[in-house]
Amino acid sequence: MSTFHPFPLLPLELQRQIWRCTAEPRTVEVRIERRGPTKNRLLISSTPVPGPLQCCRVARDELQRLYQRAFFDIGTQQDTKPRKYTYWNGFGFEIPPSPSPPPNLSSPELRVNRHHQSNPEPTAINTRPFDPHEERRLSGVYLIEKLDVTGIDGPSIERRYVWLNFDIDMVDIGTFRLENLEPIALNIRRLKFKRENSDESWYHFESRRLVNFKNVEEIHVVCEDGFWNWGDATNEHFWPFAADNIVFFDPFSGQVARADELTWGKLENFIPSEGEHSSMPPTSSPTQPLRASSVQKRGSKPVACQRCHSRKVKCSGGHPCSNCRDTAETTPCVYPARDRQIKLSEHHLNELLKDYERLKDLERLRSGPSGSAQAAVPVEEALESNTAVNEAVRNPLLEDRPWFHAVSSEHVPIHVGEAADAAFATRFRQTLAVGNTKHLPRMDHVQDDYLMLPSQAPFSWPSPARARFLVKVALSTVCQYYHIVRKSQVTRILEDAIKNNGNGNRVVICKLLALFALGEVYSAKHASMDAAFPGLAYFAQARRMISIPAERPQMDTIEVTLLLVLYSFTVNRRHSAYIFASSACRLGLIMGMNMNIPEHQCPDRLAREHRVRLWWSAYALDRSCASKLGLPVSVADEDIMVDFPSSDGLDAAEEGDFGDTDYSLNSIKLAKLAARLTRAIYSRRNHHDSFSKRVQAMLKDLTRWMDDLPVKFHLKDNDTSAPIHIVYIHLRFNQCCILATRPILLHVLRSHKQSWSNPTIDPKRNLPEGALALAETCIQCARHSYRILTEAWIHGSLATLDYFDTQYLFSATTVLAISSLLQSPRSQADGDDFNNAVELLRQLAQSGNYGAKEFVKHMDAIEQSMQLVADTSFALSRPQQTSVASAEQLLPPSSDAMTAGMALADPSLRYFLSESDLDLQAFSNPAFDELQTPYWWADGWGVGGDI
Repeated sequence: MSTFHPFPLLPLELQRQIWRCTAEPRTVEVRIERRGPTKNRLLISSTPVPGPLQCCRVARDELQRLYQRAFFDIGTQQDTKPRKYTYWNGFGFEIPPSPSPPPNLSSPELRVNRHHQSNPEPTAINTRPFDPHEERRLSGVYLIEKLDVTGIDGPSIERRYVWLNFDIDMVDIGTFRLENLEPIALNIRRLKFKRENSDESWYHFESRRLVNFKNVEEIHVVCEDGFWNWGDATNEHFWPFAADNIVFFDPFSGQVARADELTWGKLENFIPSEGEHSSMPPTSSPTQPLRASSVQKRGSKPVACQRCHSRKVKCSGGHPCSNCRDTAETTPCVYPARDRQIKLSEHHLNELLKDYERLKDLERLRSGPSGSAQAAVPVEEALESNTAVNEAVRNPLLEDRPWFHAVSSEHVPIHVGEAADAAFATRFRQTLAVGNTKHLPRMDHVQDDYLMLPSQAPFSWPSPARARFLVKVALSTVCQYYHIVRKSQVTRILEDAIKNNGNGNRVVICKLLALFALGEVYSAKHASMDAAFPGLAYFAQARRMISIPAERPQMDTIEVTLLLVLYSFTVNRRHSAYIFASSACRLGLIMGMNMNIPEHQCPDRLAREHRVRLWWSAYALDRSCASKLGLPVSVADEDIMVDFPSSDGLDAAEEGDFGDTDYSLNSIKLAKLAARLTRAIYSRRNHHDSFSKRVQAMLKDLTRWMDDLPVKFHLKDNDTSAPIHIVYIHLRFNQCCILATRPILLHVLRSHKQSWSNPTIDPKRNLPEGALALAETCIQCARHSYRILTEAWIHGSLATLDYFDTQYLFSATTVLAISSLLQSPRSQADGDDFNNAVELLRQLAQSGNYGAKEFVKHMDAIEQSMQLVADTSFALSRPQQTSVASAEQLLPPSSDAMTAGMALADPSLRYFLSESDLDLQAFSNPAFDELQTPYWWADGWGVGGDI
């Protein structure tokens, strides 16, 4: 109209007639919501005001005969408190006179305020020109919060409305309840709403309010639960008029149906049968045309029957369609099947695979051994088809069934965790062996009977000098690994106990006995066969003194429990150590040590810090035991809300009681990574990611840990002055890297095994670069651990009876044995290091080290298996070159100086860690099936090995 310049010159009656013709049918969305702290009812609409109403006064005066201000009765709010007024685009407000005038407002607010005072009738005001920065989108309408009128003492009434042409506009209330529309129910001519007929509230109660809309001429119902639940709905509810003008919409398929089409006899035309959801024909169109503004069909392109499609004519739908019904041919009316493409989540597919596996196992159990051969064939085919899917997710070391080992016929078999070093040594021998290979049981440990009988472990309180010496040894060696006791408190209680000849509080004396036990075992150079194991008498006495769980645990109780964990490892009682560590965590949970204690309840800063660090030591030891045995941890990370160790508020003298804070933090992070690694790689739970992705994720975390390690904790080449706790944390880190990568290393060995009997086979042909990089990382970490331990042996800092150094030496030795068989340039050097490491383990075993006694048996078995392979393999039996070595060959190779951190920084490994699409599919290659499955011993399942 703005371009039709003569329009204002037209006669006024003609202008009014033209403006009257601009009224068009609309679907006006109306919602009533409760918002704000007082839950006031607000009228919300995303439908704008009709444009002609805002053009000029003539248009407004004429169109007000058609459009009415509606819903202001429903949106009325009464309030006696000072309130903030908001003005909506498309809504009007009315403010009655009040005893106290509103505050003075600057322009343009003053103009709007005066407008409201001078207009008793509600008026639509467009406030959009006011400060656009204060606007925010809300339900499709701009909310203006610029106007703030406060100070009204009397009651105020805020009226909101929308412009409606009741004759042609469709009122869409969505899920808004019908009883809220009763004040204007008689004015509504056309109504649209969303409901679920399966909703008990709608079906039994709200539907009865339809009779209040006596002047309604048309109703549109959006069936939110589909057409199937609305079958015969016209006979189940009380509609205010004949069912001819009721239209139903299916939001899922986009279909439209009238009331007479949703009877039970015709419902099958809309609801597809199972498995044919997408191939149903379209319904016949309604007998009366629907307005485009009110009926918007959402759906795919209609499907024509085959006969109509071939003739290129419009198909009316139905069974049969009108064209097939009118023809004389006997050809059936058939609709083509449509294959819908739908999206499914990976989690849903994994759940389907789990259900399939459970059904397959159930069918196998039902068939039993007496099942027919014909019935067994499909099961075998199903197993083979599912192998590729499972192999990509499963650790190559893990079998279908858990690993159990019977120590004797009188006991129940003990579970063997695949994360244990002894278990990996057995898997290595099973890979080399031609026949079945049994696991070697763990028999070298202090028996329970010896600890239970007091006569077997005589106890006497040491002399004062001896007591001070043993406590000092314990505090300066193994107690450097974890914060368990405060040195100043231990010194004080030791002097008190000496004065009282070993008498005092039971738990305090028990703590000193545990420290005496650790002091003896770490100060001894060997364990005599004729005498008791060093510290065993003190350990047995302390164990008996706390054998009964404390109903009211104390901090001293947890300290004693953690000290017993450390000593249990020295006598190779790994299961007992795991139980003690778990008990310490559970005692801490009882005391609430996993949460922060308020400062006013524990004002002593040193006591609070000791409480925090003692909890994290229990946490770290529990996860260390779990990773060594392949067992679950005792407390989840989500249940821990206590702060990390901190040195804030501590002076230099007080920090001596707690040690380096940075070391404690990095030790906690590494313990958490070790537990996650064991769970991600060696757990038998159902994993959503593939095995290679889980290895990649763990190596990324380990690399990040090493990158964040402070420089003061780095090990330098040929540095013999590094503190033992720094050496220990590097050995722990190397062990984590070995745990993450040695399943890949063993798989690489299995690939090389084929080339031993046939030199023409290239062992690296079917191995991806990522697998070779992971195997090399495992070997480099083992070399680093071996070099650290041999340097400690040379300089006399390796404790003879310590379990941890012995275990790390055994783990590295096993990896070096595998590397010696891979025919790499470093295989000969790794073989020499392997032989030297075995000799060191034998010396430790001869010195009385319980862990070394067990590991030497595995090493003897590994040497026998390697010798058998060398005798029967062409590649490994070739004589080594004995030419005179040059001076460069006599020097240690440069790779010997490589640390675990340098191995993780290798470019090939970095490329593997950066890849999003990992190429490790060779692990699921059917050609490797016989190598992937670890060999089982001749006794069969249920008689495996103890760890």
